[in-house]
Amino acid sequence: MRLTTTEKVSEEDSYGEEKSYGKMIIFSTINGYNKQRLLTQYNVIGDSYISATVNKTTDEVTYQIDSIIEYKDHDARLYKHINYTVNGRQYSGDGTLVDQTVDCKGHQYSGCLRKEHVVFTMTQQTIEQIAINYTEGSEDKWRYTLSPEKDRSYSAHLFVAEIAALVEAVNENKRPQGL
Repeated sequence: MRLTTTEKVSEEDSYGEEKSYGKMIIFSTINGYNKQRLLTQYNVIGDSYISATVNKTTDEVTYQIDSIIEYKDHDARLYKHINYTVNGRQYSGDGTLVDQTVDCKGHQYSGCLRKEHVVFTMTQQTIEQIAINYTEGSEDKWRYTLSPEKDRSYSAHLFVAEIAALVEAVNENKRPQGL
């Protein structure tokens, strides 16, 4: 697994004005383990990663799950509804579609190649409940389901080790130096 960090102080908003965040650090497992799979017109493939944004002024942590889903179809499916279970408790909600690409070149009969990037946030407490279940050497997966407006649901996962490593990195960064 690869862990990346980014410091963010401000950025330009859509009106060209600078938006200040205070000092924030973003931890992410993007570009970590990625299994190569073949996309056909009968399957859906995807990649998921987790990120945490730490506000260095308030020590507030926001966790976000990103899922990138690829499929071939004539119509967009819009995988936005999320279902997951943590310690026997069922959660349900809607994610946010942050990006969608469509490539129909050479695919007019079998359907366009479609990619949807969906994100949803989870509380620090919920993420830590998942992370606490990690045991060294385990390849356990935490699973969740993305459901589209039409068609079949897609089952996605993150390795519990990936979640635990991110939580540990965030907690290490929040501790005062020298302890």
